[in-house]
Amino acid sequence: MKAAFVVIFLLSTILLNAKDKHAPLPEAILSSKTVFIDNHAGRAEFADRRYDELTKWGKYAVVSDPQKADLIFRITTEIHTVGYTSHALATGDENSAYANGTSTAIQKGTTYLQVVDRKSSDILWSQGRPYGMFHSATRSIIKELRERIEEQQKQQ
Repeated sequence: MKAAFVVIFLLSTILLNAKDKHAPLPEAILSSKTVFIDNHAGRAEFADRRYDELTKWGKYAVVSDPQKADLIFRITTEIHTVGYTSHALATGDENSAYANGTSTAIQKGTTYLQVVDRKSSDILWSQGRPYGMFHSATRSIIKELRERIEEQQKQQ
């Protein structure tokens, strides 16, 4: 019994500590110093969150002129209708009945970041995350990029 517990404990520890393997990021992402935030998301807060997260990180200086940037951080979003909810209210008496209902779309959104080499226009890295009420997909994507860059720099 103890041996089975030890094996299960060791396997769960190994699985929890195992990291996903990632392909190396392009050198341009590692060596660049400046970025321009190109907001195609339709809402200023997506760019504001990206700017805030980049400022906290400090790796890249955010510039206001794309011609002065090494990289372009292009932000886009997609919203998909995944279903509908219906609410109905019925009233009536002995002679007639009335129904009144409304239908509301259930929507899910995804935020995307494309890291674009300004000179070549090549997409160097891209990531998307669903967004919702309780987390910022925008911040999460920047944090993932940061972790990947730092991980790769440690290995070099």
